[in-house]
Amino acid sequence: ATGQESESSEEEELLEELKKQIELLPVDFKSVLVLKIYENLSCAEIANILKIPLGTVLSRLARAREQLASRMKAKKR
Repeated sequence: ATGQESESSEEEELLEELKKQIELLPVDFKSVLVLKIYENLSCAEIANILKIPLGTVLSRLARAREQLASRMKAKKR
């Protein structure tokens, strides 16, 4: 196997793990994160769709990212 192939499979594994960890997030965090990342919506659009204040969208996004970061770091160990 070449270095490039192993790098590619590592990236694929990392992406799969990230998707799995997104699924495990609390639904409030997951919903805003999915709308932001996969649907590419603005925070204002997300607030409108979910009928929640913009500040709530922003805080849920921040918390979702924090949780994902700590979960991914824990998996690396």
